[in-house]
Amino acid sequence: MAAAGGDTEAQDLNFLLKLLGERGEDGQALKEHTEHVSIFIFKHLSEIINHRFNTNITFRHYGSTAEDLKCPQTRDIGDEDIVIFPNSDNLIIHGDLIEYIPEHPMHIRIKGVNHPILKSCLVEGTDFLATAALKNFHSAIYGSFPPHLVDFFTRTLEVMSREEIFNGIYEWKNSPTSPALTVNYAHSNGSNTEQINKQKDPRYLANLDVSEWEWMAHDLCTARGIEYTKEHAQVITDVFQYVNEAQISLKKTGLFGSPRSFPIIAQELLMSDRFETLKTRYRDIDRRTQNESRKTKYFPAVGERMNSEESVEPERFSNDTSEMKVIEGLEGILPLSTNESCVTPSITGDNQSPNAENLYSFPGGSSVKNFRERDGYFSEEGGENERNCEETTSHSREKENQERMPQSQPWTMQKQTISKMEDGNKDTQDEEFEKRVYDRWFKHLFETVNEPKTKACTKPETKFENTEKAQSHDIVGGFDFVPALRCRGWPKIAQDWIKQVRKWPSPQIVDRIVQEGFHLVVKPPKVGGHPKYDFRLSFSHAEYLLSQEMNSVQRDCYRCMKKFHRAYLSTAPEGLVTFHLKNLLLKTLEETDPGMWTESNRVFCFMKLFENLLQALLKKNLPHFFVRSYNLFGEDYIENPETLESLTERVERILERPVRFTRELLHHQEEEQKGNIKKKCIPSNKSVASANPVTEVKQRKKKDSLPKQTKVMTSQSSTGKSSSLRYHDMKEMFVATSNELLDMAFNKAAETGSLEALDPLERALVKDLREINKKHGIPAVVFPMMFEGECWDMAYYRVWINTDSRMRHRMLDGIKSVIEMWKYILQQDDFGTGNEEAIFRQMVDPSSANPFDLSHVLQPAGAGTQYLTRIVNNVKPRPYHRPQDTDDIPLD
Repeated sequence: MAAAGGDTEAQDLNFLLKLLGERGEDGQALKEHTEHVSIFIFKHLSEIINHRFNTNITFRHYGSTAEDLKCPQTRDIGDEDIVIFPNSDNLIIHGDLIEYIPEHPMHIRIKGVNHPILKSCLVEGTDFLATAALKNFHSAIYGSFPPHLVDFFTRTLEVMSREEIFNGIYEWKNSPTSPALTVNYAHSNGSNTEQINKQKDPRYLANLDVSEWEWMAHDLCTARGIEYTKEHAQVITDVFQYVNEAQISLKKTGLFGSPRSFPIIAQELLMSDRFETLKTRYRDIDRRTQNESRKTKYFPAVGERMNSEESVEPERFSNDTSEMKVIEGLEGILPLSTNESCVTPSITGDNQSPNAENLYSFPGGSSVKNFRERDGYFSEEGGENERNCEETTSHSREKENQERMPQSQPWTMQKQTISKMEDGNKDTQDEEFEKRVYDRWFKHLFETVNEPKTKACTKPETKFENTEKAQSHDIVGGFDFVPALRCRGWPKIAQDWIKQVRKWPSPQIVDRIVQEGFHLVVKPPKVGGHPKYDFRLSFSHAEYLLSQEMNSVQRDCYRCMKKFHRAYLSTAPEGLVTFHLKNLLLKTLEETDPGMWTESNRVFCFMKLFENLLQALLKKNLPHFFVRSYNLFGEDYIENPETLESLTERVERILERPVRFTRELLHHQEEEQKGNIKKKCIPSNKSVASANPVTEVKQRKKKDSLPKQTKVMTSQSSTGKSSSLRYHDMKEMFVATSNELLDMAFNKAAETGSLEALDPLERALVKDLREINKKHGIPAVVFPMMFEGECWDMAYYRVWINTDSRMRHRMLDGIKSVIEMWKYILQQDDFGTGNEEAIFRQMVDPSSANPFDLSHVLQPAGAGTQYLTRIVNNVKPRPYHRPQDTDDIPLD
């Protein structure tokens, strides 16, 4: 190794390169998190979505994260690549559907005109599948759920960027010329290692308080048309008790907080005998509740209540037929009848009631003990059946996917026309109505709909000379969600690669790569082509399989090369990128004996990589590893050819003095790590690259001016006990308070008395009740029935989120919301039986002439932000006192 200057210098360089190529503590933490947490989560996310929504899609990790070639910085942990593709046999693209573009070897078009599913997703006037069908997750390809999931996800990012909720900022990008839907984030929670160490701290555990989460259990029951009973509440209590006990036990064993323990913990909390018993209890309650008469659902029948001993002033109930008509109208709107089909309308438009057993069964029935990431994602042995539950791969679902027709585009995605729908189509009208309602509710809950969909999230520079940005302490990273189509076989344009003379990899791996295929992603050529229907070949799966054949020295050398690139070879505008380096690595490995890549030969291997890079720069030709006719130094990657000349000079300098450059890199890496430890992460809701003191002052003032109840709400006692009451406790208070008001309003003695002695709010409510009674002929006996039923379900969220220390005032506030709804309904000209849906649509539709004021349901506006704030504070670690009998707490 002449460039290194003799044996001594070679030994020094070997030692330095080993240090430089190591993952480091943060890199190892990121690797373990990816292997044991991210892959696990996305694997089961696929199963959950497929099982619940009758789809067949797969979320799969690819790229440097999955390949263990990640080279994270101290503050920038990089991106994770998640490829999302339909896994149905009907949607696997075969060679006869692919049309190659001679002038663009890496790009193709998909002929879908004769395909039973793809023919509904063509670019108008052509035979080709529209790229927008993938980027917008068209329902014909991905099913009906993913478009709504994307919309929910983008809105969630808006909310997560609220300073008062999360300690970070988020950015959503969906460029039509990019294959990925990108989420960038920046947070101030410390590095991966710091976060793991916090979780491992035996002095703390998550502050899980059942009363802070009970609203979610109630909501799930309501969505299924099931009453949330005290039996349900007891099961939820037992679940939270179990989770808290499990936390203590797991912390005692030292497992809690380690990424390696995540599948074990998931199995313990979701598949243990104790949890199975709790699930069985909950399912039994659900079945029993569903089979009971609707007389026990929300409201008893009017006639039954009239004849009961609990009737309020039965002599007040008149037999006048006009009053009976009013009751009939109330039965339809509120409802009062025993009709089992009468269920509270769903704001989201999802009228499907999931089976309780499906909802609480772990997806696919798979065991975490048996979970392991196969070498091959598509191999027959590699457990394609393990990835998807049996229902997902059934013949009936394949038939359903084949017959599925397109639906409207996701609401927040780019509106690109794929196919025209007939004017006046009822499905389109319903979708538009749901969109308006959804937007209105979201705006009321979070007050962010009118704000920009994205926030700046500029990653810190890696240039050494930019010391100000180099000292930034926000941890940044991202996710690249890549919608794709899966292809079997091997592309014609890459057939020469199969016959290539090589020393690496083995013929068996080559055969496996060819058999398991490739993907197609949305990526048109930079020059020429047709962005509306040009796709790009993606060999991410093949690259993943090749990465499994690499040894530690090969990985270390590649990490070193990426660090050299980051420090010395990155250019503006962008020239050499890491994809160039990966192709260079694969080509070098193919040409060299695998036995050469050893610890003692590290310097030679590293220098070989740089020498091959220099030769490619001099020739201005770097062939794609799989498609040798495609030059990666062409116009698709290198816009300015002069960039290659500048890079050539830099590589030559590195080859001349590799020890000096390696020492400089190590020195900077150490300084960067020290700086990251010394300075504290500062929360921010602006770009991490541009701090504005004036803006910071304004934000502090805004935070200080938050409503008092928000600040009170976020506090928790040191014992972890919440000051809020449970659902049924509050319901009893609500009913008792409403009965007191009714007595004030309709008791003969109270009617003749003065209202001046009452609280102003009580006085106003009593007057409203009397007005409803007289103006609309609502009998006094009906009011208790309405307060005890679904009206309480509506008022519950308002009462729960209210942090007024005076519990009676919270109940009065909830009663006020109910009365305001009654007043609105009774004012409608078309009020009466049979017009329930029309009145409901008018209530919630913002485009109607007289929509209902949502502040009467959830007050104040921005209540969703308060919900999330309470949840976030509820899961923050807190000190706990170890119980004396901790040794006896079992995991099951």
